[in-house]
Amino acid sequence: MNPLTSHSASEHPVVFAWPGDMHLEAPDRDNFRVAQWMTGEVNAIAPDFVQFAGDNVQHAKDSEWALFADIRAALTVPHHAIVGDHDAHHDAGCHAFKTHVGAPYGAFSLRGFRFVRLNLMESHPLGMSPEQVFWFRYEVDAAIARGERVVVFQHHYPFKVCETFDGPGMAEWREIVQ
Repeated sequence: MNPLTSHSASEHPVVFAWPGDMHLEAPDRDNFRVAQWMTGEVNAIAPDFVQFAGDNVQHAKDSEWALFADIRAALTVPHHAIVGDHDAHHDAGCHAFKTHVGAPYGAFSLRGFRFVRLNLMESHPLGMSPEQVFWFRYEVDAAIARGERVVVFQHHYPFKVCETFDGPGMAEWREIVQ
């Protein structure tokens, strides 16, 4: 039996919403009003989960995280967020993100898929700590051993033609993804 086709994903597809780059900054801005509208649309669709794509806030201020908390609280489906460069905003430790959202990377399984969320903001302009690289390799290897397909969510794509993105962990990232 082929582990990539042994699940019934075609009978029960995984549906998710991918809002991102909201850059929330103030409640009187259009982007906040659009984000509020989006939550209603997403709730009506009722996907399996929402994966926020990063740059959820503009400058990682407490007031901006409060706006993001309002958006998240309005959702009636599970949701996750990844760190974008604006979410880290001069904070490679992502302390504000951890305080207001939670772990900056993680994973979960659903219907034969392993969804992995990475934090590529641990180094400027892009990078991962040795701990996260080790964790990422383990997650991918374990998922493959279970016959799961792997979906990786991250804010930046470290294969961009116009940028080098050769920070810590990126060579390992490329190796794991290959």
